[in-house]
Amino acid sequence: MSLALSDLRALPLARYEFRLRARRDTLLPTFLGSTLRGSFGHALKAIACSVQHRDCRRCLLAEACLYPPIFEPGALPNDSKSKQPDPPRPFIFQPPLPAVSGAALTTENSRRAWLEKHIPVTAGAQLSFGLTLFGSTAIARLPYIVYAVELMGQHGLGSARTPFELEEVLVLNERNECFSIYTPQKSEPQTTRIAPHKQEVTTLHDLIERRLLQFDIRDSLTLLFITPAWVEINGEVLKSITCEQLFKRLSWRISRLFELYGDAPLIYDYQNLIAKAATVRTTNEFIWMHRFTRYSNRHQDKTPMQGFLGELTYRGAALEELLPIIVAGEFLQLGKETAFGLGRYLCAA
Repeated sequence: MSLALSDLRALPLARYEFRLRARRDTLLPTFLGSTLRGSFGHALKAIACSVQHRDCRRCLLAEACLYPPIFEPGALPNDSKSKQPDPPRPFIFQPPLPAVSGAALTTENSRRAWLEKHIPVTAGAQLSFGLTLFGSTAIARLPYIVYAVELMGQHGLGSARTPFELEEVLVLNERNECFSIYTPQKSEPQTTRIAPHKQEVTTLHDLIERRLLQFDIRDSLTLLFITPAWVEINGEVLKSITCEQLFKRLSWRISRLFELYGDAPLIYDYQNLIAKAATVRTTNEFIWMHRFTRYSNRHQDKTPMQGFLGELTYRGAALEELLPIIVAGEFLQLGKETAFGLGRYLCAA
């Protein structure tokens, strides 16, 4: 059974932009993904958790709690789907990127920008980041998620715990148009509500269909990896990626997201498409590895992270048929730690 674009309607997807304002001067990590994900998790658990031991895996309330399905799906006691190794979370952060990115990814300046350990943020400066939610359950819990972001800003970001104030939440539709849906009313907080925006909640199909209109693919496609892509195959960390390897990892990720958060599983002949991906060759490559660390509150230590950045070009007649899944990766991202914002790439014809 070949992949039909209409099958991708079964994964609801909503994209949001959060805008915060710094309350004082500070230094923040160059790549903010780990900070955002960690602070968000703590804030969400503070909202949801009412037991002393704080351990979702042995909690009586886990199946009724809002926290595990969003942040720790593997902790749900009776969910066989989530018990499979490392279930993907129903969210992805898109943190602000270092100063040099996009078309400049292949320059030495881009490497230096990523190697900077901190960026200065002045009092009153705006900090914006994206957050994508997958599935009806996560999207329905947006009020809790917005409140968690407010709370994490109040608790402070970075090692200095600098407070940030949430100013606005926007939603993006499939045309990348932004609409404001929430602005805290400081004088009358009891009247604050998130504006209805069901028409802006899309599906993976809607986003891919719109994006495909921007391509005139013949037999060549360039990928720009704008955040580190941490891909492992059989325990080996890839320093670049072939079209076949890319397609295998994307097929696995898409299938898992549909299984866990979709309205129906995604069934198609991925083996046939993988065989076609094996016929596509890499014709141009400028890829470099980036290694860094994040502080893990769970382990009370620094945890190493890594991934490749840069660009590569694929060439082959099969690309046109493979393109919907490859474009899906723009919205779902690739490899490990996508919730932090890793594995983000853009397609260019």
